[in-house]
Amino acid sequence: MRYYLIIITDPVTKKEVKRYSSLAPDGQFIPGALQVEFDIPIVGYGNPGSGGYLRIWGVSLQDISQANNLNDKLIAVYAGMSNGLPLANPNQQGPLMEGFIFQAYGNWVGTVQTLDFNVIPGQGPAADTNNFTFNYKKGSPFAQAIQTTLQIAYPYLSVDVSGVSADLVLAQDQQGQYTTLQSFAKYLKEVSKAISPPTSTGLPYYGVEVFFKGGQIVVKDNSAPPSDIKDISFKDLIGQPTWNSPVTFQFNAVLRGDLSVGDYIRMPISQFTSVPQSLSRFRDNSGFQGVAQIIGEGSCIRHVGNSRQPDGMSWITTVNCVVPPA
Repeated sequence: MRYYLIIITDPVTKKEVKRYSSLAPDGQFIPGALQVEFDIPIVGYGNPGSGGYLRIWGVSLQDISQANNLNDKLIAVYAGMSNGLPLANPNQQGPLMEGFIFQAYGNWVGTVQTLDFNVIPGQGPAADTNNFTFNYKKGSPFAQAIQTTLQIAYPYLSVDVSGVSADLVLAQDQQGQYTTLQSFAKYLKEVSKAISPPTSTGLPYYGVEVFFKGGQIVVKDNSAPPSDIKDISFKDLIGQPTWNSPVTFQFNAVLRGDLSVGDYIRMPISQFTSVPQSLSRFRDNSGFQGVAQIIGEGSCIRHVGNSRQPDGMSWITTVNCVVPPA
């Protein structure tokens, strides 16, 4: 069955304000669970198009009348599949997006009442407009300076910089102050791309990406060798994967929250087929076998869902990946 969990919390008190879920507290599916609809693109923080949209149908009049009170509150959206259908895999559940509500508004047309959210990644205006002071010393690891800056700005979150290349080293001191997390993330990407350390896959270096995942800040690039590879099963695919360019492809899968920017994935063997509309003139063979990464070169994840729409395309995750050279 289609699973979702939406948790809204107060950024100051950290107390839960609202919760909407398709499962009861004992884990049983709720047949009359509210209908949810969302379109959530996932890219590195600071990139264009990093916001999301969410709508909840059938909410109470009280929720609609107090929608303005939810502005700037933190929101976490989890989704995937729960037990109930033969091919459902609960292990693919996970966080789709963590951010803050930029705007919440209710609507009432006839007998239909909805609550809509425009969501932006981050911890809210109060936290994301801190004074991000960056102090880098010549010859030291770039990742260490990033961690220090983010840990001071977000002392209540853990910061994971283990995915940043150890070869990111500058030949001079660097100091800077940034008023928003977005401007700091853009700086990190520009500087890291300028250094351009080698990658283990042979792909061009795409720079450092910053994103929120599982209650922590993750900083990662594409320098490391493939690890923790996530297999994409043939039964999870919806439609035919398609080449977007000689080095990138796109596929649709049953909605899954266990994929994130920077992850490595492995497609099922001999199921990736090129067609005339998918740049097959650039390929030497019709089957793709191997590992790809969800980072750089237009890579992104997009979750699209409507919990009560019956067709398969109404609960999917679309992924754009980059293929390392053979």
